[in-house]
Amino acid sequence: MPLTIDYFLAPQSPWTYFGHARLTSMAAAAGATVRIKPMDLGGKVFPVTGGLPVGQRSPQRQAYRLVELRRFAGHLNLPLNLHPKYFPVAGEDAARLIIAVDRHDGTDAAMQLCGAVLSAVWAEERHIADPAVLAELLHEQDLNAARLAKSQQPDV
Repeated sequence: MPLTIDYFLAPQSPWTYFGHARLTSMAAAAGATVRIKPMDLGGKVFPVTGGLPVGQRSPQRQAYRLVELRRFAGHLNLPLNLHPKYFPVAGEDAARLIIAVDRHDGTDAAMQLCGAVLSAVWAEERHIADPAVLAELLHEQDLNAARLAKSQQPDV
């Protein structure tokens, strides 16, 4: 029986950044098909679950989050800017772009782009809500620049 992973993610999440490469590797090792499903945690999930965006959390929770981020980055040996210049950042345009690439170039390309988007936020301090940055990421992944326009179509 074929294995399928429904991969729900927020393209600006540090936790997605930490897990993305490992999930990609595990899926490949298991011969699993990944269905990539970007979502909006801040606008949709947090309000109905009682969660709060980082900036609205108590100072103690914000401080502990930084401890956990530092701990995970060290454990995984991943570069991490604890206070990226462009965070918090809206992830909708990046999510739409990942979906457009998935539809037109396949899941492997979408997963590669997703990794680039996550690194852009957490390791490179790039603004993933800026269309010019998204165009650069497409170019760096050898993906068609037309995907940016496709990502704005209603069906995406």
